[in-house]
Amino acid sequence: MNDPVLDVLRASHFLLRSGTGWTRHTLARDAAGEPVHYAKPEACQRCALGATGYVAARAQELDASDLYEFELDVAEVEDGTIADRYLTRAARDLYPSDAPDREYDYDDDGEPIREPVDEDHIANVNDGLGHADVLRMFEHAEVLRRADLAAGVIA
Repeated sequence: MNDPVLDVLRASHFLLRSGTGWTRHTLARDAAGEPVHYAKPEACQRCALGATGYVAARAQELDASDLYEFELDVAEVEDGTIADRYLTRAARDLYPSDAPDREYDYDDDGEPIREPVDEDHIANVNDGLGHADVLRMFEHAEVLRRADLAAGVIA
């Protein structure tokens, strides 16, 4: 079965696997270590969110210069957004204590209302924990997606 969301997760995971293509504290860096937009051709390192945005944009054959010019981000590339939902779930499962400190709105049962994509939580894993934890987060996100596909849950 070909699933574009799982493809984004796998390709992003592969992009970051070696460690030389991964970075912290910015979506992407060039060869000089300077921050650049994740879709710019000179970007050679990306964080978890930069990787999913880049892969989703490439998969949809969006022009990288257009992405940069209009400053589109991960949330505006559908398969990247869905992939980031799985990264959020993986981050919450694996690293609940690394959730960002923030005020939440609460539902009628007193449970916090959380956004489906929590870029801050993904960034906390990426920037605060490190490369091995990012890879683990991607692996778990892939497992979650495969389980949803097997159960017939299509996001």
